Amino acid sequence: MNSKNKNGLKGLGQLGAYVNSGLSMAIALLVWLGIGYMIDAKLDTSPLFLLIGVAMGMVTVFYELYKLIKVSMKMEKQDQENHET
Repeated sequence: MNSKNKNGLKGLGQLGAYVNSGLSMAIALLVWLGIGYMIDAKLDTSPLFLLIGVAMGMVTVFYELYKLIKVSMKMEKQDQENHET
């Protein structure tokens, strides 16, 4: 396999990682929203737990984003090291 094909496959792998992270973030936010909504409906405390669910979802989203950036920076560093050698 030549260098051009390897870079293309690596690009698809990176795209997959970004799509996976995006879906994880969206699902996490929706799950926390749903949990907050259900608790509010059961306890009649609207919108208290919905807002707590939004906050927890945002924490989860920022954590997923942190992990994505960390992996992306590691891959970039490895690419730079590979090109230097």
